[in-house]
Amino acid sequence: MSWALTVHKAQGQTLEKAFVNIGKTEKSAGLTYVALSRCRRSKDLIVSPVTFERLTKIKDKPAFKRKVKEFRRLSALSKATLSVDKLKIIQATKLKKQAITNLVNGHSRFK
Repeated sequence: MSWALTVHKAQGQTLEKAFVNIGKTEKSAGLTYVALSRCRRSKDLIVSPVTFERLTKIKDKPAFKRKVKEFRRLSALSKATLSVDKLKIIQATKLKKQAITNLVNGHSRFK
């Protein structure tokens, strides 16, 4: 048994197997990505029509270039945020260790 659905309806779903007709042109930015990313493994995906020209045209689209730029911006922001969070964790860990050491040695700032 099989079903047919649009890429929009499939968005957010994980399919066991899929036959995807991506058409001759990109109708909406990111539509091909959504269609091709529905299966966990590429061996469970059949794509038609796939031509090298069709796939290489995607990278020249202004929307794709904006997405790449935004992805890079978010990646840099994520790395910076993780670095700050990691530094805070290290500092908190050092303070906890110092507090435990003070308690063990009988030193307390609150005497």
